Amino acid sequence: MRQNVPRFLDPERYPIREGVKKGAYILKDREHPDIVLIGTGSEVHVCLEASEILEKEGIKTRVVSMPSWELFFQQDEDYRKSAPS
Repeated sequence: MRQNVPRFLDPERYPIREGVKKGAYILKDREHPDIVLIGTGSEVHVCLEASEILEKEGIKTRVVSMPSWELFFQQDEDYRKSAPS
């Protein structure tokens, strides 16, 4: 049985770009975030919702979608440091 989660992210609000091919990419960013939320599948929407709640509380968040740990760890160190942290 499938989970009842949204199937698509709004590309106008959350630009996916080439990040999928790299295994991880930033969906929502803040300079110097207090917390990084990483989702690997259906929980990406949960991370985005949690981010909205935390931002209202004054906690700066970055949300990273990580569809493939394997692809992500094949990227160079500069990319790996920039995407999730």
